[in-house]
Amino acid sequence: MNNIHDKLLPILEEEITRATEIYGRLNSRHEAYAVILEELEEAHASINSTEHFLNAYWRCVKLNKNAKSNLEIICRHAMLAAAELIQVATVAERARRQEQEMANENNNH
Repeated sequence: MNNIHDKLLPILEEEITRATEIYGRLNSRHEAYAVILEELEEAHASINSTEHFLNAYWRCVKLNKNAKSNLEIICRHAMLAAAELIQVATVAERARRQEQEMANENNNH
């Protein structure tokens, strides 16, 4: 898992840059919370879909039926969930950095 985490760090930085260029700074902690919550809800939806098709796959396994399409769908929804969780991390890190900037500004005044 650590290797995957290390590979995700450049993706996270890229997403932070992209999101900041498109949306600018987060306007408040309330906005940060709302955006994180929205992304997390989207991740949950993809996770729920993954679980649904995993259960369908298990039914096929027990009945000794072909389940290739279920596996393709599981993969797609798991990847969507991972992408949404990257967005959760992106917004959380943007908010953390902004809070750090504000704390530093307050300490300098």
